Amino acid sequence: MLSTVRGQSRWSYKPEKGKLGTGYMKITEEIKVGTLNVACDGGKGHLGHPTVYLNLEEKGEVVCPYCSKKYIFDKSLAEHAAH
Repeated sequence: MLSTVRGQSRWSYKPEKGKLGTGYMKITEEIKVGTLNVACDGGKGHLGHPTVYLNLEEKGEVVCPYCSKKYIFDKSLAEHAAH
């Protein structure tokens, strides 16, 4: 649950030149994908995080709320996978 202080959520932030992910975490890695739906588990086995399913349809990119990996849709990868 988000708490609010004077009309702003506790998790609000101002991005600095695209270097910040969700909350106050910096983007840890950028991954190009050929699909609009991805699953992220942090990629570190038992040290990762719960699997979350992320959708890239709205902006063509999405940042994992747990590990701040940024997934970017790449149309050329999607065309390659279709063949």
